[in-house]
Parts: sequence; C-alpha cells; structure tokens
Amino acid sequence: MGRSKNLKIKKNLALVLILSFIILSPFFCCAADNLDDAFKKNGPLDQAAGQNGAGYNTTVAGPEGMISLIITTALSFIGVIFLLLAIYGGYTWMIARGNEQEVEKAKNILTAAVIGLIVVIAAYAVSWYIINVLGSVALSPTSNTSK
Repeated sequence: MGRSKNLKIKKNLALVLILSFIILSPFFCCAADNLDDAFKKNGPLDQAAGQNGAGYNTTVAGPEGMISLIITTALSFIGVIFLLLAIYGGYTWMIARGNEQEVEKAKNILTAAVIGLIVVIAAYAVSWYIINVLGSVALSPTSNTSK
C-alpha cells in the first residue's frame, strides 16, 4: 500500500514538472534580443506616445495641486487596502469549510470592506468636487468692475 502511494506521488510530481516546463518554456525563447531597438529615441514607443508622452502632468502647481495630489494618493492607497481586505475576507470564507464562526468572521470582514469602499468612493467624489468645481471658482481671479 505504501509503495503504490509513493509511486502515485512520484507520478504526480513528474507530471507537474513536465507541464510546468511545457508551459513556461515559450517565455524563455520570446525574450527580446536587443532592448535598445524597442526603447530607442524615435522608436516605436516614442512614435506611439508622441511628443507629450503619456500626457501625465509631472508638475504640481501651487498648494491646491499639492493637496489634490495628497488626497488622491491617500484615497488610492485606501482603495488598495480595501482590495486586500476583500481578498482576505474571501479567502477566509473559502477556508472556513462550513465552520459558522469562520463564515461569520469572513462576512463581517467583507461587509466592513464594502462599507469602507463606499466611504472611500464618497470621500473621493466630495474631494474631487471641492477641488475641481469649487476650487476653480474660488481660485479664479475676479475682475473689479467698480468705477
């Protein structure tokens, strides 16, 4: 009995190794010969992006731009935390194996993560509105028409 189980394990290991080699071997042959051809000046990537590149604004204008950048970065980071909590909650639910306490714990984690996501999206919407709509009105220069 022990010998047949050992043989079965060896067969499975051999199968996994052979399939891994077959699946991963094309990646070795598709490596680029010369990366300078792909990333040279006026190469295909430069031609696709044009003179402005991707169009990202790398300069931050004034304190309102800095505040906007900080808020956007913080809310993005909180969104990543939501994603991790959702993955953790789903994983906890999967490994619960019908244990009601573990399932309840996973439900609570997922519920808290979804509520957190709703709060983050609402905060992002409010901050976007304040910065883009009200900020442009409040920060735009007004002309003095009094005579």
